[in-house]
Amino acid sequence: MKLYGSRGMSSGVVEATLQLADLKYEYVDLTGFTKPGAAQDTLLKLNPLCQVPTLLCDSGVVMTESAAIILHVMDGAPHIAPPLGTPERETFLRLLVWFVATLLPTFTYGCDAPEKWAPSAPQELLETTTQRRQMLLKWLDSQVVGPYVVGKQVTPLDIYAVAFSNWEPNRDWLKDNTTKLLNSAHLSYEHPRLRRAFQDNGWIKI
Repeated sequence: MKLYGSRGMSSGVVEATLQLADLKYEYVDLTGFTKPGAAQDTLLKLNPLCQVPTLLCDSGVVMTESAAIILHVMDGAPHIAPPLGTPERETFLRLLVWFVATLLPTFTYGCDAPEKWAPSAPQELLETTTQRRQMLLKWLDSQVVGPYVVGKQVTPLDIYAVAFSNWEPNRDWLKDNTTKLLNSAHLSYEHPRLRRAFQDNGWIKI
C-alpha cells in the first residue's frame, strides 16, 4: 500500500499507526501539496479534495480520512486496539471519532490559517477556536484512564495525543491543564515502533 502525506500533518498519525501495526507500506511525500505544483497534481489524481492522508490500498481502492484508515488498518492488525467486546474498545471507538469530528477541526480552522476561513475576522476565529479547543482538551484529559488514553495498551489515540500536543501553540497551557494526556503522549513517544514516525514528522516530547 502507499501512504500519501506531508510531514507533521494528520498523515503522520496514519504513518505511526501503520508502524504500530507493523505493516509494510510505501510513503509518498507530498510536501507543498497545498499550492499548485507536482505534489498537488499527484494528490488530485487520487483525491479530488486534495487532502492528506490518502491511502492507496493494495486492492487499488483509495481511502481518505484518518479515522477510516485507522479502522481499515485495525482489520488487518486488531492488536493495535482494545479487544472486541470490552469497555475499552467501546471507549476507543467513541474517542477516535470524537478526535476527528470534534477536536481536530479546532486546529484546522483556528491554528492553520484562520484568515483563510474567516478573512473578515481571523482574530475572532482564532480566539473562539482556541477557547473551544482548550475546553475540549481539558475534557479529554479527564477521560484518560492511564497510563495510556484507554488503559494499559498504546493505541492510535495515543498517537493523536502526540500530534495534538505538538500542534497546540500554547504548550505552557498544555503542561498546566492536560497532565494525564501529556503523560500518555510521553509514553507513546518512547514506544519502539512509534519513535521513528514521530521523529520523521518533527513531533517532539512536550
